[in-house]
Amino acid sequence: MSQLNRVEATRCPTSVSSMKPEKLLLSLFETADLLGLKPSNLYEMTRARSIARQAHPIPFLRLGKRIAFRRESLEQWIAALEAEVRQ
Repeated sequence: MSQLNRVEATRCPTSVSSMKPEKLLLSLFETADLLGLKPSNLYEMTRARSIARQAHPIPFLRLGKRIAFRRESLEQWIAALEAEVRQ
């Protein structure tokens, strides 16, 4: 590889080393930021009493004491809410 190609490879913003894989799970704070909610409101949506009152409860996982959210599940949840509003 010539020296010019090496320099261009290090400058290239789309190189494999600079691309981060998307996180599998989002934290409560990351999800609240993504949805534009306060973390306390999002936490309330995951509580058992709140889930019982919701037609479409927010999808989440409990990992010990930690609450996590899958981006794909959140996107499907939002689509279900949008479909319900359209009816």
